[in-house]
Amino acid sequence: MQKIIGTTNIYDPDGLFSQQTNSFQSSDKLEPHIHLFICKLWLQNNGPNCNKAKNKFAALSSFLDNQYIKNELKDAFLNAFSNAQRIANGFNRLAAIWKYKNAPIRVTTDLSMNPLKKESPSTIKILHKDSAYLFSLNDLLNIIETSLCNAPMLFLEPQWPKNPWNNCHFTCANLLNIYIHMLTTFRRPISTVFHLYFREGFNLQRFVCNHESLLKDIVLKRFVFKSPTTTLYPIVISMLKGNPFTKRLTISKDFPKKLLVEIFQPFLYYDYVAAYGTRGTAKINNCRVVLYCKLKRFYEYNKSFGRRQIHFYGTKKAHIEYNTRHLGFYQIKLTQQETNSHIIYPDTYDEDETNEDETNEDDDEDSLS
Repeated sequence: MQKIIGTTNIYDPDGLFSQQTNSFQSSDKLEPHIHLFICKLWLQNNGPNCNKAKNKFAALSSFLDNQYIKNELKDAFLNAFSNAQRIANGFNRLAAIWKYKNAPIRVTTDLSMNPLKKESPSTIKILHKDSAYLFSLNDLLNIIETSLCNAPMLFLEPQWPKNPWNNCHFTCANLLNIYIHMLTTFRRPISTVFHLYFREGFNLQRFVCNHESLLKDIVLKRFVFKSPTTTLYPIVISMLKGNPFTKRLTISKDFPKKLLVEIFQPFLYYDYVAAYGTRGTAKINNCRVVLYCKLKRFYEYNKSFGRRQIHFYGTKKAHIEYNTRHLGFYQIKLTQQETNSHIIYPDTYDEDETNEDETNEDDDEDSLS
């Protein structure tokens, strides 16, 4: 700023310049204010945990809000500050371009250790901590979504995305470059989570406050459809036991667990939304009604689902198979009357109606033919 207004004797509190003076030889009244501005910044930036950018604009705002300074002087000061800021940003941009082109590339593979092509539109080069890294955009999207949808024990605890190669947080500039690159060169649509994070200015707290319901829904969907079979199998069995109709099913202990989980995953998603969704929303009651009706339809379509069947061929050969005939979740169409009803889960049901169908799941019955 002193160079811009033509100051001959450069004043610097750190003593980095040899030409210093305590007397102001220039008749320009702006010069002493600039010197005071520099001194104020020097004192603030020497403190612990200082934010230089924040201190700079706070000092500028303090000067412009001073009612004892003439408006003409404020305009001249703001013009000098703007020019200095423009020149500094230009040099910073030049330094960033030089670093981007000359920084050593530390990693040239994706997270699966497959080599990446620098010219590919699905590859991006990121400058982070004075080193360059090549990333697959698919890997970056998974990293960002996993961090933003972090929810141990289904409690939302979003985290700032990290670089997996150095375990340091990505900067806002890195995230913005990733978003722009995906928007302009990547054919895959940008995920809703990352787009909303961008719309909130990469402010994690505001992002969670404004989109908690959506995040919780995504967390539940990721858990139900991406968890391993060993995790979901006991949860599916528990869900079936909790419904007054599917609890009558006799599912063999040897029934393929993976197949059972795949069949009931959509049902389980509705069960989790009804149990862990955002309270006070109509979606919870709707999921509870749809789940109840569709599990009832599932049971009525094939009451022998899951049973083991033994087929005899001749006198010695026997073939074992399992009853897998069923209606898929999306094949079950509900009527308007069913979806609009407010169902209360019954604790008991008509015993006479179900005596011939109800069996204990622990008894592994065989169907012979």
